[in-house]
Amino acid sequence: ALGIHRHTVRRAIESLAAKGLLEIRRGRGTFVAPRPIAYRVGGRSRFTDNILAAGLTPSTKVLRARTEPASDDQAANLALGPGAQVVALELLRMGDGVPILIATHYMPAELFPDFAERFATIQSITKTFASYGVVGYRRGVTRLDARQPTSQEAAELGQSRAAPVLVWESVNVAPDGRPINYDCSVFAAS
Repeated sequence: ALGIHRHTVRRAIESLAAKGLLEIRRGRGTFVAPRPIAYRVGGRSRFTDNILAAGLTPSTKVLRARTEPASDDQAANLALGPGAQVVALELLRMGDGVPILIATHYMPAELFPDFAERFATIQSITKTFASYGVVGYRRGVTRLDARQPTSQEAAELGQSRAAPVLVWESVNVAPDGRPINYDCSVFAAS
């Protein structure tokens, strides 16, 4: 026994929950609330920089890598012609080992044929582009939306299907203006 009355403990927990420091989940218990990450969105913002700025250690797990025919949407966003191939690289991006987002990057296979293999060694999208001589690329377009996650996304992000995800689509362009990367990311709810 701690010598503290349970009503005092209950009020303290409710006070911490009201401040956003604890989450009370009926039937499950009380948990430390995840702290939000200030994620800067700009022409040159990068996942690793944002996660480091939040005081977390970034890490990445390659979920899937493949070369495939570009869908109409991928071809349009990357300014590719009919029959073009893309390298698709699907990543689970984490901070301190906690899933933050699933990113699927599409690159023109003609320009970056072994992007997935290089990324597996380099572990950085920016540095992998640099290995091809593409330095200083920037975000040309960013689109945001929200939806319910698929079963697979919820499982990989470690969250409930009932919790919505933030969907981020962006097109990154080389310094000469040509599209080099179409990114479709799904951010965890918390």
